[in-house]
Amino acid sequence: MAGKQFGSDRPRNESRDFHGAALLDERGREIPMTAKMIDDALQQVQDFLSPELLPRSLRAC
Repeated sequence: MAGKQFGSDRPRNESRDFHGAALLDERGREIPMTAKMIDDALQQVQDFLSPELLPRSLRAC
């Protein structure tokens, strides 16, 4: 398995630019985090919390 990374089907010389943010799936593969993933997660948190618990800067006017 020369040229392969542990837990990856990609050769070592084929790299992606993750900007330091990735998730690991159940098979150990790296999934790059996107701005949309972060926005969706923050929206879920905001939807879950009651308005009284949110900082004033995040509350709807």
